Amino acid sequence: MEEQAMSAAMTAARRRWRPNGTRPLPSADEALRQPFRAFPSWFLRIECERCGQVRMLAEPRTRRRDMLVGDLLADRHEGCGGRAAKAELRSTAERAGGRPVRRIVLRAA
Repeated sequence: MEEQAMSAAMTAARRRWRPNGTRPLPSADEALRQPFRAFPSWFLRIECERCGQVRMLAEPRTRRRDMLVGDLLADRHEGCGGRAAKAELRSTAERAGGRPVRRIVLRAA
C-alpha cells in the first residue's frame, strides 16, 4: 500500500509541462499540487489583493523551485501583507513574436 502511494507521488513529481509543448495542460487544482519545478521556464504571475502589485516569479531563477505552486501562492506579499488575488502560470512573460501564451489560471478575482 505504501509502495503504491510513493510510486504515485514520484510519478507526479516527474511530470513536466514545457512552455512550448503541445501536451495538454493540467487543471488548476492539479497545477497547485505540483512543484514549481514541474513547469520549466514558466512564469508565475501573482497579483496582490491589497495593493494590486504584480509579482512575476521565473521558474529557473527562483530558489523555491521545489515548493508546491499552491504553497507559493499562500505566501503573503512582503510589501503589504496581502494575499494572492489573481494568479496564473504563463509560458512567457508577455506575448512575444506572435507566439501565443499558454496559461493556467490558478485564481481569478
